[in-house]
Amino acid sequence: MSEQQNPCTECPGMSGGCSFDADRYVCVKTPEPLVTHLRKLLDRCKYLTVSEAYDLVEFFCGSNEVIWLIGRRVDGGVKSETQLKSYARSDDVVWCMANEVRFKFWGGPPNRLHYYNGSMETLLMDRVLEYACNWGIEATEDMFKGVRKKCTA
Repeated sequence: MSEQQNPCTECPGMSGGCSFDADRYVCVKTPEPLVTHLRKLLDRCKYLTVSEAYDLVEFFCGSNEVIWLIGRRVDGGVKSETQLKSYARSDDVVWCMANEVRFKFWGGPPNRLHYYNGSMETLLMDRVLEYACNWGIEATEDMFKGVRKKCTA
């Protein structure tokens, strides 16, 4: 058994806190606050329309994002680059769910920047994580609060 799993039912406690997992019948270490914060931030990126997701992308990194549409050609190639703004505002995708609209974009972890095939949702998550990496969790949470104020104003 590791420190992550304590088999006793009367848990003496673990550093950082713990909780009893009744399914596995073990005590499980509570996730670190950073992980919890990041999960909450990424949960805000789910179940959005393309229009809603684009508004957040624009808020986090500006309006000059470029994407490459994945072609429906026989060879499966990539079509020419497109401005994300014009694509996200087009009648073809504006009301689609963000996780269903797929394309190629530049991003990824700081040590593995590359072109990735993904959706509007994954692009948004990438930009939120990039912002959190550069400016911190609190600043990222404040950005989401700013979006809420902008939308209600």
